[in-house]
Amino acid sequence: MKGSAFDPTVAIRSVEAPEYPSRIPYDPPEHYPEMASEGIDPDNRVYPAVRRLLADLGLDLERQGTPAWNPFGDIVKPGMTVFVKPNTVVHEHEKRKDLFSVLVHPSVLRPILDYTCRALQGHGKIIIGDSQLYSSNYDKMLVTSGLGDFLKWYRPKTKIDIQWFDLRMNKARRTWLYGRWARTRVEQDPEGYQFVDLGDHSCFKDIDPARLRIAIASHKNMFKHHSGGKHEYLFPRSFLLSDVVINVAKLKTHRRTAVTLALKNYMGIPAYKDSLPHFTTGSPEEGGDQYIHPSRRKQIITSLHDRVQTSRFIPVKFVCAVTKKLLWNSYRVFPFKDNVFEAMWWGNDTVWRTLHDLNRAVLYADKQGVIRESVQRSQFVLIDGVIG
Repeated sequence: MKGSAFDPTVAIRSVEAPEYPSRIPYDPPEHYPEMASEGIDPDNRVYPAVRRLLADLGLDLERQGTPAWNPFGDIVKPGMTVFVKPNTVVHEHEKRKDLFSVLVHPSVLRPILDYTCRALQGHGKIIIGDSQLYSSNYDKMLVTSGLGDFLKWYRPKTKIDIQWFDLRMNKARRTWLYGRWARTRVEQDPEGYQFVDLGDHSCFKDIDPARLRIAIASHKNMFKHHSGGKHEYLFPRSFLLSDVVINVAKLKTHRRTAVTLALKNYMGIPAYKDSLPHFTTGSPEEGGDQYIHPSRRKQIITSLHDRVQTSRFIPVKFVCAVTKKLLWNSYRVFPFKDNVFEAMWWGNDTVWRTLHDLNRAVLYADKQGVIRESVQRSQFVLIDGVIG
């Protein structure tokens, strides 16, 4: 996307390369008239592809091919704060496969940062952040992806203040009890955090808040933030204070949304995941999307899971967790009509509502977190993906 928040212009580039460039700092393969580059990496096919995308979009069209070309110049002005949101959701692939099938590769960020710094002209700030899964390790991600070493190289190369940090307020800490994840505080945002309330603008306005769930947290926390006409999400204030967001998404499949693209990437902005609805209890026949067919056993399992997540008493947690496991394993003798649970299927009718809320907040929340009628920050969208 370019220009306004709703510019429909789209450009696609195919890179016929067997893999991403491996040499940090992912220098371009040649010198470009508009960019003073110290190094050259002849094997880097990503940098020129991103550059051509910007040209294909018609950005700064009159000066393309000249030393004055400034593709982000229309949306990024000197003195602005630019928030770059790459998808860095995990530190390792859950099946030990290619990490960059789920993460944005740092080489994609190199030209984005170069042209953002060019537009800022030495004045302003760039913040790079993501809110990972609760169970992920941000520091390990910086190492395994190479992003940490790349950013450490990049920061002294420019006068622009570049910051990067874990957006989460807390992260998971595994404890001995089955089904129990404790929390460790993170809170790295130097500006703090702010709830953004969508109110009547929320897609959950007419949904029973008592039935909204995210499997990794207490439903009581969810109800607290989605009831009484309130539908709020906790945002890092560093994001709210930004003027432009560059959304660098990863193209991949997803069990709840079918595909992950730019809209889904904003699931990684909120700092507190307990208020992000992922499913609604029950089957579609019962007004939910948690599973396909009505099931008394699954209903009981959900109730037991809720007790595991909410009870303060370890013996109660233990009994409920063991009973839940036994009841679920009963499918080996008496199969369920479907194997769906936690709305991991195409009939999920909840996550799109969460994503709609978050995308509205990203564009319409002002620096104090209040939803306005007009767009409050520009966005540019780039999707990194492998289609095979």
